[in-house]
Amino acid sequence: MGFAMKLHFEKFGSGYPLVILHGLFGSGQNWRSVAKSEALKDFTVYALDLRNHGLSPHAVLCSLSEMAADVIDTLEELKEKQFLLLGHSLGGKVAMQIAFQSPQSLAGLIVVDIAPRSYPPGHLGILDALQRLNLVGVTNRGELDSQLAHAIKEPSLRHFLLKNIARTDNGTFEWTIGLEHIANAYPEMIDFHAPKTTSNVSALFVRGANSNYILDSDFELIRSFFGEAEFVDIPDAGHWVHAEQPQAFLDKIGEFAHATCLP
Repeated sequence: MGFAMKLHFEKFGSGYPLVILHGLFGSGQNWRSVAKSEALKDFTVYALDLRNHGLSPHAVLCSLSEMAADVIDTLEELKEKQFLLLGHSLGGKVAMQIAFQSPQSLAGLIVVDIAPRSYPPGHLGILDALQRLNLVGVTNRGELDSQLAHAIKEPSLRHFLLKNIARTDNGTFEWTIGLEHIANAYPEMIDFHAPKTTSNVSALFVRGANSNYILDSDFELIRSFFGEAEFVDIPDAGHWVHAEQPQAFLDKIGEFAHATCLP
């Protein structure tokens, strides 16, 4: 395993520490509205950028265990010895890895729309489209969007992905994410190596009722690793649960967070 990195983060509020981990191609910025919500007003919320994402450092190595080590070391440096951890999609996988690597660090675990198993490579088309994107000579974001539209038809997805490109001081555009590193490490990111131990941490698994990332058949698997797991479905939501049904999502995680950490 490589060296752990200190991650970039945004901090909101005050109270019991709650750490949020975003999904693939995302960043902590995507979770600002959740972090600042009334549901989490009794918590200090840290929205982290995983390695190769957001404003965190880039690295060739990018396995779940390495990303987990980054989070653990970053929170140790912040003197947060125990915290509630929430992770969505890839962030959920990293969160589960932390539960196995450093169980003493967690007061509770919220996993959003991902299961502890390997997944098919469903992002290869996106990775290919991003790697083909030509940033040379581009003068505005509309040109980038037009390039990407040939491969990715959904405007909201293009908008999300293009947040990973920033304008430099001299007016050109550049990637803020470690795109090549992510592409090379992608097989490791979607893989899952079953741990030899189980976790007794209080855990809530949230899924979008319209999503197929957590199947009914996954419940037994999840409980084999997390014996205390609870499950909740958010109606009329797909994989982006927090964005599609924000209030229902906040109600559920706020209830769990308070019951787990602020009895």
